[in-house]
Amino acid sequence: GSDARPTSRYIMTSEEFATLLQAEIAAELKVPVNTIGMDTSFTELGLDSLNCIYVLHNVEQRTGLPLNPSLF
Repeated sequence: GSDARPTSRYIMTSEEFATLLQAEIAAELKVPVNTIGMDTSFTELGLDSLNCIYVLHNVEQRTGLPLNPSLF
């Protein structure tokens, strides 16, 4: 069997994006991913603007999607 990926761009679901964002935030804060609540604000998590830029950059690199910093 072939494991070739389709040539069309993969569309990430909102759940997959949220999971990726959760993992990137956990990595930036150097905490276990299960400590990052999906409904917790970035400031409550301890993220400052510089942390958010790093997370944004990493998510952009992993997804290939340009993201607006105003999301954070």
